[in-house]
Amino acid sequence: MGCDDPDVRRLSLLILAALIAALSASLLPVAAAGATMSETSAPTRTPVDPSTRHFLLLGDSLSWQAMPYARQVVAATGARFDWLAYPGASICDVVRPVDALAARERPDVSVVEFFGTAFSRCSQRLHPYSEAWFRLYAIDAAKIATTLLAARPSGAVYFVDGPVVPSLPARLQGYAHRVRQIYEQVATALDRRHPGQVAYLDAASAVEGPGGRYVQSLPCLSVERRRHLCQGRTVRRIHGIRYIEVRARIGGHFCAVIAPSGVIVPPGCTTYSSGAYRFGAAMMAPGIARERLLPRPIYRNQR
Repeated sequence: MGCDDPDVRRLSLLILAALIAALSASLLPVAAAGATMSETSAPTRTPVDPSTRHFLLLGDSLSWQAMPYARQVVAATGARFDWLAYPGASICDVVRPVDALAARERPDVSVVEFFGTAFSRCSQRLHPYSEAWFRLYAIDAAKIATTLLAARPSGAVYFVDGPVVPSLPARLQGYAHRVRQIYEQVATALDRRHPGQVAYLDAASAVEGPGGRYVQSLPCLSVERRRHLCQGRTVRRIHGIRYIEVRARIGGHFCAVIAPSGVIVPPGCTTYSSGAYRFGAAMMAPGIARERLLPRPIYRNQR
């Protein structure tokens, strides 16, 4: 079942429950726990035409896999969605493209998701993960957010990092934590100039266990059970409860294949991926709540 299957599109209705329950843990566990912006921090708004609202996702391979689901969640509200994400991208790769993208699209909600990898050419201008490298990383993050807010002064920007990857050496685990700290620090600094508009969002917790612990599987969502997606080789029963895989069995992605060379390749997910869906929905949910958007009635009538 691919990402464009009608059953998967109907999963976008999950966002309605997320909004009503203020991102409750029952559907997207602590998906917005790290966000310093809250729905109540946004200014009171009169009802708007959702087609005038625009979401933008910038990211790496995690966003590449989660993008179809993020797009479906946003489309269910009637808002527009654009994205710039691809495997191997680093935050420095979008510093220049975002200038034209922000000026043309003027997004109301922007999500900037990068895990801190150093595969691309621009990310290797300095020795990866040196102090100078981290300083430049922070500068690039601030530039991107500043550019987006200049294009849409009333907009919101969320920084997102990736979920825990136990296979990373301890040294790289520390670097991943440093990237999260940078996002939090940049968001805090910019929030002083743009109150209620910039935040770090812990969307990764939607595919993690308590306390940020790595888990291979999580209990199936109620909507997955209703749509008969909680079945197949990615599902197993533990003490009578059905668990579905939310992470690839090899590597840190939501789904992955191994090339003949033995290299792990993060493609777009060719079948339904609960992890990619949860991560994509968690990245979009706070922005949807901020904009006071709800799914269009036509989706409620589909069977």
